[in-house]
Amino acid sequence: MKMTKKISSVVLSSIMALSVVSGCCLSSTTHSKNEFAAYAVSGAQLSAIESAVTNWANTLLNQPSYGSSKAYSSNWYSDLSDVELVARLIVGESGYTEQIYDRKATAWVLVNRKNGPKWGNTYKEVATQSGQFTSIVGNSSETARARNPKTSQNASNGKTPWEHATWLACLLLYTSDSSVYNQLMSKPSGIDEQCFMLSSSYFLSQCRMNNGQLQIKIGSNWQSAITPYINGYGKVSSKSDLETLKANNFELFNQRNIFFNIPNP
Repeated sequence: MKMTKKISSVVLSSIMALSVVSGCCLSSTTHSKNEFAAYAVSGAQLSAIESAVTNWANTLLNQPSYGSSKAYSSNWYSDLSDVELVARLIVGESGYTEQIYDRKATAWVLVNRKNGPKWGNTYKEVATQSGQFTSIVGNSSETARARNPKTSQNASNGKTPWEHATWLACLLLYTSDSSVYNQLMSKPSGIDEQCFMLSSSYFLSQCRMNNGQLQIKIGSNWQSAITPYINGYGKVSSKSDLETLKANNFELFNQRNIFFNIPNP
């Protein structure tokens, strides 16, 4: 039987106090990816973490330079903090829809990639890896939304999309504990270990059916699409599913991402 450990409230408070005083967080940039994985966090400890994350997000959002527009260059993101980089990626990839699903699912893609074997050991490495998240490493048009986030927008579920993206980014950078993620950023329906996401429209343009299997073209290779899922629709089993969704509910099709895995990333 596998034993779990609990962080005492004294130790946790000390760690949190240190992070606040130093202006940093329990970030993957300074801690190994599994350092906190063995700890079970609950009750008052979880509330304290949630409060610290919320305070950090509010502090960032009150800074005039946070979320300011950036001119395009190949490394336009180079002077951003890790947390702002992640927040911009989340809105850049998931957009400004009222649904919180795609933003949470995007955050989980980042978690899954950071915990994987090939995409980087920190969220910054994951976000800036060449050829991956076009909202960060793409061309001028592809990065426009991340470079110019809508910092003023009507709130949904108590937060604007930019505020929600910032809160999610703060949580990811505050701790590497997956048990905390599961409690404060629960996985949306249909999301598990997916490491890939594309707009539904782009996925449709790059997919095919082969021997009854939905495949997606990644680079020059065709790969089976594993557990593809769209919020508001469900599991995608065939190319005709996407074509039907496009014909019957173009607004949903045009606004949502499809999350999936491939056998050989």
